[in-house]
Amino acid sequence: MAFRFGGVAENTKAKDLVKKDDEIDYIIDDMYSGNGSYYIFLLDNLPKTDQKVQLLKKIREFTNNYTVCVAVNAKYDKNDMHGTGLTDFMLSHRSDWKKFLDRNPTAVMAFGAAMYSINGSTDILVSDFYDDVMGRSYYYIGHEYLKYDCYIFPVDGLDDLYPQMEDASYGNINWKTRFCYAQIERMTKTTDWWQPDLKEPVYHIIENEHDATALLLGNMNAELVSFDTETNGFKFYENKIHCLTISWNGVDGYYIPWEYVNMRVFQANLVSCKHRTGANPKFDIKFFWQEGLSQNVTVTDAVDRLAHVINSERKSGLKPLSYIYTMLGGYDLKLDKWKKETGCVDYSKIPTQILAPYATIDAISTWRVQQELWNQVDWIDAHYPNEKFPDWTMRRWYETQLMEIYRDVIKAEYRGIYVNYELMAKYRE
Repeated sequence: MAFRFGGVAENTKAKDLVKKDDEIDYIIDDMYSGNGSYYIFLLDNLPKTDQKVQLLKKIREFTNNYTVCVAVNAKYDKNDMHGTGLTDFMLSHRSDWKKFLDRNPTAVMAFGAAMYSINGSTDILVSDFYDDVMGRSYYYIGHEYLKYDCYIFPVDGLDDLYPQMEDASYGNINWKTRFCYAQIERMTKTTDWWQPDLKEPVYHIIENEHDATALLLGNMNAELVSFDTETNGFKFYENKIHCLTISWNGVDGYYIPWEYVNMRVFQANLVSCKHRTGANPKFDIKFFWQEGLSQNVTVTDAVDRLAHVINSERKSGLKPLSYIYTMLGGYDLKLDKWKKETGCVDYSKIPTQILAPYATIDAISTWRVQQELWNQVDWIDAHYPNEKFPDWTMRRWYETQLMEIYRDVIKAEYRGIYVNYELMAKYRE
């Protein structure tokens, strides 16, 4: 995979925007009873009086065991924030709201930018969850990285839910408000939610060629194999692979320094597996071909492409998909922090003990995302069939049309294409 990451810096200048008088009591309403399901409503800012009245009224229609709190401990005006200023502020002025996680909430509702305080990054936004018909309007964060073990229901920020009216009050109900109210009802009135694979990932570091060869030969004929690479640059014809990470079961992931990979055995393993997938795998395949893999060997699937088929309005990179489809969201944050502290961006120079845990989860997460995407597209095809051409399901189109074209695109990017310069000049003129 390439070098895109979602973590945001925490040592920012955003703290300079806050004065002593701007500090706030971040607890708005604490009605924790200890009985039954408990919910946290995490606001993006201190609510105006009208906003508070309307929101609390709606919450109390559905639950009396809740806490409403603000994700930050100081007042701010988001209009003063530029670039990454808002996300930096949400992290550098995070309130002590996480202490309420000790009460084992059933779910947390995140308002607007409060998601940054939860995720530690901007990988996903509330807009990624608007599709509550064919998709899920929530996600699950486990305990391996961010230590939540609960569901997150995103909604828009307070000023979007209750915008200011001409008389300076706050109220206009709009579609974002209705989505929020539907989310409150879903969160408090049902518990039959999708559950991700909760098995803890296990990473293994391969330390010699003999073990690497034995590993590849011992995992022939898998139903699904997922792989990823870390390289020292983006150009397959100029840069080199540093390591291969691979998983055949979505639990065990293997970090293999590239010098230990026997290409003949690696090719045999890939060919033997029924499905071969990656996240942006055309990046990896071109590097493999350059290293001697037969150009007849390529991917059967790509998680970013199937995610795009299901919802073209949503980000399809592995980091956001890891939040949406697995409990592994946030696994890259420690590496991001290390990179920022050291200034190192060349992955071939990152120590193995730092790189291996992150890189291996790439392959494990990809495997799990692929399985969940298959489940979702099959569910959509079953519940929302093509009325005019029922044989043309979304999955059939993805497998027989999109992926066929995708493989041709990989070849075109690898070989280049012939250009008739005279004809091109003519049409350009």
